[in-house]
Amino acid sequence: MILLSRENHKMIDGKLLQTDKKYSHLKLKQKDKIAEWMYLETKAYHEKYYTFPDDEHIGDVVSKVYDKIVDADIWIPYGEVLKHYKKKRSDINKRVKRAFNQYEETKKETACFMNMCMVQDKKGNVLALDKVNDSYSGTTFPGGHVEKEEAFTDSVIREVQEETGILIENPMLCGVYHWMESGIDPQGLSDSL
Repeated sequence: MILLSRENHKMIDGKLLQTDKKYSHLKLKQKDKIAEWMYLETKAYHEKYYTFPDDEHIGDVVSKVYDKIVDADIWIPYGEVLKHYKKKRSDINKRVKRAFNQYEETKKETACFMNMCMVQDKKGNVLALDKVNDSYSGTTFPGGHVEKEEAFTDSVIREVQEETGILIENPMLCGVYHWMESGIDPQGLSDSL
């Protein structure tokens, strides 16, 4: 018959549990499960609050992890889990950041920049074009696409000259308008400067 010391063991729910059990005493599969739960709960916290848990809120994450540990019938004192989380927090946060960055790196949006220029003489006459082509038909100001690596002012000068033969200098920004692919401004963000 083997006698166990009762000093570091306690009977809980009919189980004799080691009260001074260390995280290092866990089996590798148990450690792997707990590490994954720590990652998932930290990621969930970050998704909800857009930040990582600070010292004041670590308990929120660790409590959720500890509930999973109990549900999995793994015995380890809460303090050991908390201590281990604090020790690994930086690595867990880095892993969460990498997960979010991988998503961001695969998400690419294409932007098409265009310009339009209102040309006005000293009498207040405004230059307008009547365009008839595949992409646009109607009355408009001179303008067009901004080429890759081209400055906006350079593109305005080029487009006005291409479409009218007039060489302008020092164009001024008067407004900004943006829209999504559907052509509808999703937020009504049309700003005059």
